[in-house]
Amino acid sequence: MTFVADGERVARKPHVCGLCLGRIEIRELHYWQTTVDAGRIGTWRAHRECWGALPAYERWFDIDASWMGELEVDPDEFREFVAERPDRTEVDA
Repeated sequence: MTFVADGERVARKPHVCGLCLGRIEIRELHYWQTTVDAGRIGTWRAHRECWGALPAYERWFDIDASWMGELEVDPDEFREFVAERPDRTEVDA
């Protein structure tokens, strides 16, 4: 997998968060990441809150993932982690 670009943008249509599987609403600011894998380009998205909580989640579960292509997140576990530890979010919403 090859990383192409990432950043934050406002959704022009609904999307699904790649971490919690919740809906990213139209006009919602969210994180995105574009990659190329086996010649196929794809864009992955996440709520800003979910993306901000990811480093703490990785530390808590002792996950060493240098990029999303190596990380498998259980959406239920991730939602529970964020709900129980709102102070661990590293990006202001």
